[in-house]
Amino acid sequence: MQRDGIQEITATSGTQTINDATGIVFVNPASLAATLTVKLPANPQDQDVVVITGGGAITGSGTVVTLLTLAANTGQALLGVSLTSLTAGQSTSYQYRTSNQKWYKLF
Repeated sequence: MQRDGIQEITATSGTQTINDATGIVFVNPASLAATLTVKLPANPQDQDVVVITGGGAITGSGTVVTLLTLAANTGQALLGVSLTSLTAGQSTSYQYRTSNQKWYKLF
């Protein structure tokens, strides 16, 4: 679901692709996601920033995704160590550079 650059991922498995023009992604499954892949947008603009944050439906500081894979889209690369799991309230972000088609980890 996307509203004004915000997307919520409620899936507990599989691969979920972040929509174009999305700046904030809430990974918000109703129950623990054992394995989830989140793929960055297919058509980002130069300097786009995507923030991925966990929690909401799962209360406290518990695990939201046990095995998380962040993936670049076709023709792109992801630089920087990415999260391998996600807890409630935990965030990470990446910024895109069109000059080399790479996503750089900010935090």
